[in-house]
Amino acid sequence: ELIAQYTQPVKPLEPPAPPEETPPPPSVVPEDDRLIVYIDPDFAEFIPEFFEDIRHDLRTMSDALEAENFEMICRLSHGLKGAGGGYGFNTISEMARDIEAAAKAEFVGGIEKGMKQLASFIDDVQVVCRNNAGERVIII
Repeated sequence: ELIAQYTQPVKPLEPPAPPEETPPPPSVVPEDDRLIVYIDPDFAEFIPEFFEDIRHDLRTMSDALEAENFEMICRLSHGLKGAGGGYGFNTISEMARDIEAAAKAEFVGGIEKGMKQLASFIDDVQVVCRNNAGERVIII
């Protein structure tokens, strides 16, 4: 009774608000020997710059590899891993993860292989979305 006299009853916590609906990850569809990635139209304006950033990072990683700067490669590939996931490109995240692991192990062959795969993916993929009318719009 003494404790109750000096304390207030605890209110039960309200359940957390349901999370905002997140857009589904891009769907990857092979088409005419080319990989087609369908994305949410809300991301369309950001994708060309995102892909150009990846190309820039690959050039920087190539220079870093030549200088045996594995720390730089780790840092760049780690950033790509997160950015790929942020945009829903799990393939980019997985490739960047492999490059990062190879860089941590200072495994030059693994870094070269991962960079080549990532560059090939970026060059060969076609990113598209559907507009409000349901028509396919090519982003890249």
